[in-house]
Amino acid sequence: MMSPILSRQQRTGSASGRSARHIIVECNYLLIGTKPWSDLMPFFNLVTMVREDRQLLERRLLQRWLSHGYSGDAARAKVDSNDLVNADIVLNESRGAQLILRSRQSSPGRAVQAEAADR
Repeated sequence: MMSPILSRQQRTGSASGRSARHIIVECNYLLIGTKPWSDLMPFFNLVTMVREDRQLLERRLLQRWLSHGYSGDAARAKVDSNDLVNADIVLNESRGAQLILRSRQSSPGRAVQAEAADR
């Protein structure tokens, strides 16, 4: 299988020209329990989700837009009108994860905590 390369800055994807035996697929919507997203689940061997507290997500999202040069008001508007709307959909409607990963804010190096998901 050919593996893609994603450029967040250019907002494009392209084929890398490399083949891969294992592919890690990342998309906030892949675990949504409705079509068309739910149709993809049979193609995955292991399904994990990175899940964070909504308030932590909000702080990180705001900081991301500020670091990209947005003013405080523009960053807040972007977070409130788009990012948190999408985060709420993902947090509330995701299904099928076998493993849930959470960062442990109290640990040095942002260690990751893993837990088996309820089936």
